[in-house]
Amino acid sequence: MITYFHSKLTEDGIRILHGNMCFENRAEVEACHFKSCFFAALLCILAKIKLDPDRFSSKILDQLVLLGDKIYQQTGKLRYKPYRWFHHVEILDTVYNVITKQVVYADPKFNEDDDLEFVLDNFFEKNKTGIVVFANCSYAVWTANDRYYLYDPYPCDERGNAAEEGYSCLMEFCDMISMITKIEANVGENVKEPYRVYAICIAHMETRRRARKRRKKKWIPSVEKQVEEVGVERQVEEPGSGKFQEVELSTVSEASLIESADWVKHESKTSLAYDMTIPSFAPIKHYNASMFDVTVLENEVTAPLLAPFKMSSIRESEKIDDEIEAMKLLVRKKVYERRFKPHTAVCTPLDLCVMAWSLIHDPITWSVRTVRGLFEASVDYTFDSILATEDSTVGEMTDGLLPEFEIANYTFRVVFVPLHFGVLYTTEGWNLSMSLQKVFDTPSYTGAILTCGESHIGVLKRDENHFAWWTVRRTKNLRIVTSVDMKEFLKLIVQEIDLPEETMFIMRVITVSYAQKMDPDCSDTRGLHEPVVPTTSLPEIHRAPAKPYDLEAIFRPTVPESNKPIFIQGTVALNNRDTVMEPKVKRCYFVAALAAMVKRDIIQSPMPGMIDKVIEVAESVYREFSEPKFHTKHILRNVTVMNRIFDFRDCASPLVTLTVNPRTLKTDFYCQVSKFAFHSLR
Repeated sequence: MITYFHSKLTEDGIRILHGNMCFENRAEVEACHFKSCFFAALLCILAKIKLDPDRFSSKILDQLVLLGDKIYQQTGKLRYKPYRWFHHVEILDTVYNVITKQVVYADPKFNEDDDLEFVLDNFFEKNKTGIVVFANCSYAVWTANDRYYLYDPYPCDERGNAAEEGYSCLMEFCDMISMITKIEANVGENVKEPYRVYAICIAHMETRRRARKRRKKKWIPSVEKQVEEVGVERQVEEPGSGKFQEVELSTVSEASLIESADWVKHESKTSLAYDMTIPSFAPIKHYNASMFDVTVLENEVTAPLLAPFKMSSIRESEKIDDEIEAMKLLVRKKVYERRFKPHTAVCTPLDLCVMAWSLIHDPITWSVRTVRGLFEASVDYTFDSILATEDSTVGEMTDGLLPEFEIANYTFRVVFVPLHFGVLYTTEGWNLSMSLQKVFDTPSYTGAILTCGESHIGVLKRDENHFAWWTVRRTKNLRIVTSVDMKEFLKLIVQEIDLPEETMFIMRVITVSYAQKMDPDCSDTRGLHEPVVPTTSLPEIHRAPAKPYDLEAIFRPTVPESNKPIFIQGTVALNNRDTVMEPKVKRCYFVAALAAMVKRDIIQSPMPGMIDKVIEVAESVYREFSEPKFHTKHILRNVTVMNRIFDFRDCASPLVTLTVNPRTLKTDFYCQVSKFAFHSLR
């Protein structure tokens, strides 16, 4: 039986739900590092997005503790930072990409305004959800429906107070003062120490689809009368037999998705406000979609900051003889400012550049520099096409554009499919939904350019994500939206077109036929593509899909009960064991060196994720050296391992000659290794 959140009410008027697990190190202080309770608080906030807090159960609270500890074991100790990205965080069959943003840093000892009540009061004026991080613990707090919620992953008694024995709990308060009082009581003396408040930004959200279980067919004896249950199942007689078979009927409508004019007429248009401090995609309010706005237009370099003066009224200036009164009529001339207009000449080249570059790098990883670089490439492409139109020797052009163009170190060639015409909102013939679905379902099509009214929109699909982009009129911004939900994606496009009546649209489908790499790639810090995701995952490292949590791996004893060794298997491995590369050093050498550097972490956290992390970092260190060889000194600075920075320096020992014992016919390998280890420890 599942215990729901509303099943228990304390004497203090606090609704409380207890789990069956908790963290036990409430008093332990991690200087400048997140504890596992921070990840449990983050998971709690993500869980309440998917599931209403009134439907929380004890099992969900236990899952928060287990998964929070698992994330902590895999990431190690993370330092406090103003921004942090967490990718592929999964809870309740939903995967998130999350950004944690430090909104408040408070020190009550030196500033009276940093009192917890004052800080949270100001925080809840602009935010509804957050994580309060103290020196010894972290709490998830949020407000909804004039109620305040607090999640404590540490032991609490029946009233929600901190205790030595108990379990984690989720509490609901009627006012903020009661919640703050509970936090101060549970934190203890550390409430006077510096603390931080983090806001949560969801960059991407994807729901995993579960496989539907099919109902098995059943056979029943013959009956006198056929019974039919409308909408659920019916009995069908099998020819040549006296038996009837139950056939399950689908009650789901098979109607296809069609755009609706009500999305423009009756639904309020959502303000697509974007926070420019977020370096990549940010969620759109009330939509299962994300957006990315980048300022790409710049004014002329010669544009004056202070424009020259002019008379506001020439007639009045002629009547005035006083110079002082005449100066009052002086106003500055309006300086020309670059802004996007409908159907600007750079729109189509920009669409082609976005489609082409999406084949090289996934648009979900693009940064501000990437988008601005694509816009600069589209401007060059536009000028080249304009000059080509004046050249009579150039004959292969479509829509006034050359079929080949360059972006960074790549050359692309595109093929223009003949124009496709459709009608918006129509139920007969080609509508917008059918046209987009045809483009996305055809593998040879890279994307399409949609023109309807004053709107010019480019679309493409990469993996499960649908992308659309357009220039925002009367601004300097380029907007990119993405969604995995086709209906939400279609609704955003229709609201951007903003035409409530049936209107004809034109679609030009594009195919990028090939891309040729002309020069080597630039570094990620200087090249066009600046990924916003970590670059530690290399092509050679392919992790196996991990389970939600493995109890045996989490609670495995680190000290063996007998003299038998403990074997921890990772999910990745090097595959060239028998290859000899003398005098070059193989990858396994750097794996061994890094394992010796972080041996304490491996002993304290004998998890598969720890083993995989060592191999990943060793792979990146190996790539830093052009030709690593034996008997040479390797020096590499700022090697990040387990959120710590090392200066990597090693020096090989002289060659060791192994001797053979004539009695046992074995070499003295063990003695030589033991001797070397003893000298290295001294």
